[in-house]
Amino acid sequence: MIESPFAHLSRLVVLAALLWVTSPAQACQVCFPLPKKSIADFLMESEAVLLAREDPERPFHYRSIQVLKGAAPDKPLDLFLDSGTRRILQARPRCSILLAKRGKWERLAMVDEGVRTVVDDVLRSKEEWKRDEAARFAYFAKLFGHEDPVLRNLAHLEVARAPYSAIRRMGRDVPRAKIHAALADSRYMEWWALHILLLAQSEDARDRKLIVDTVRSLAKFSQPLHLSAWATAYIEIAGDGGIEFFETHYFRRARRLEELREVVLALSVQGKNGSAERRDRVAASYKVLLARHPALASAVLDDLIAWERKDMVPFMQAFGAKHVRSLAPDARLKLRRFVALRE
Repeated sequence: MIESPFAHLSRLVVLAALLWVTSPAQACQVCFPLPKKSIADFLMESEAVLLAREDPERPFHYRSIQVLKGAAPDKPLDLFLDSGTRRILQARPRCSILLAKRGKWERLAMVDEGVRTVVDDVLRSKEEWKRDEAARFAYFAKLFGHEDPVLRNLAHLEVARAPYSAIRRMGRDVPRAKIHAALADSRYMEWWALHILLLAQSEDARDRKLIVDTVRSLAKFSQPLHLSAWATAYIEIAGDGGIEFFETHYFRRARRLEELREVVLALSVQGKNGSAERRDRVAASYKVLLARHPALASAVLDDLIAWERKDMVPFMQAFGAKHVRSLAPDARLKLRRFVALRE
């Protein structure tokens, strides 16, 4: 019997979750936003940018061959050229290294003709993109999944930190094969969260079944690996039924705070980007959460304040009176701020 590729993918996700238990502790990465700067950020923020190759007079050091931004260096570049990069540059005479200066010179990437085109576009568009983030997102969305590893990484970082609403729209245009290829490759595990959100926009029943099966497996094995992304995807396809699932299997049970925070993040994202009715449902779910897990009050209050949920003030006042001694200092401050909304 030929095994379905979807069955293999589902097992790989669960296996990764199990391996997470025995590997060094790693914080689950949620793709909105990633706490990383992309090459585009460095290009836009740096005081100077240049292309460099090996200095023939100083082996294993760089020499500027073209200045792309700012002033040319007034002294030899004090930046070591490692032997691996040196061999690549010797074998590829048309390639160079992209360097940027922010106080000191830093290496950004290997540059060929394709990467150079994008570098020029970024430098040319930097002022426009400061005014129009949507234009910046649209540019890099077209590069998503690029064959060149430099451009693939750049596009991923740019897309991953975009608002969820933009990622949701983009998911309708990304080929399913590209999403599944990334999710089936453990080398891209750090990038799975974004691909999970994109997968949720698929109308294929097999993709929806994969999301449901994975969420149930993560709940069964009590694993937080990319749980916020899977939970977001599950609510995307199941609606209020998805929220009910997490109430039943997480909020009403004894769970690790790490897992609960991941689910709260998913509900928060759906509340921010969903309809008024969805936000009402999320707020009601927060009541269920706090009844058993008061330690999550701070995260809940962030949303209630942002959404100006004055209808929740009486509930939170009663909650505060009951847990006043156990609440963390930041939660007490947020609670006072929230209650003041009604005054």
